[in-house]
Amino acid sequence: MTTFVIILVLVAVAVGAVAIIPLVIRSTRRQAGGPRQPALGSPAQVWVSRAERVLRELDDALTDHDAWRGVTDDAEQVVAELKITASRIADLDHALGQVDPAQAATGRMRAERGTLLSRMEATVGGLEKARAEVLELLVSASPMITDPDPVRELNTRLAGLRAGLVEVLGLTDPETGSGTERDSQGHP
Repeated sequence: MTTFVIILVLVAVAVGAVAIIPLVIRSTRRQAGGPRQPALGSPAQVWVSRAERVLRELDDALTDHDAWRGVTDDAEQVVAELKITASRIADLDHALGQVDPAQAATGRMRAERGTLLSRMEATVGGLEKARAEVLELLVSASPMITDPDPVRELNTRLAGLRAGLVEVLGLTDPETGSGTERDSQGHP
């Protein structure tokens, strides 16, 4: 039962994380000076900070468990994708500050921003649940965790979360939409 819950949570996290990849590409193309950072205390910055905290806690908990190292690696990728999404939201916030609120584009930008923030919230929630489940497994299991099956399941769920984020970003970003060919990790 615990394995099923872990798989379900990681799939949700991975789906959310994958949608962020197109934002990275778009931000990199447009901004030679680096990606725009979200304002301190903004919802996007808070979600990234929470994800970074989860990553630190996972890293600390899994330091002595080499078989679980892939979970930390996948969580790092999710956090990187969340940072990309936060950058996209910062771009939208900047653009919204430059545009007349009566313009039709304002509504579309606000809708995209809302979609991305919702995806960030879901992804961070999934990452936090995954962390709790990993910690529970570590506490309830013997000190010598060698069974790779839970690790594979966690890695698969995280990959699914990343794929979902890529899909959401493709739907909200016409520049990198569904017509873009992607490699096995969802990158164009």
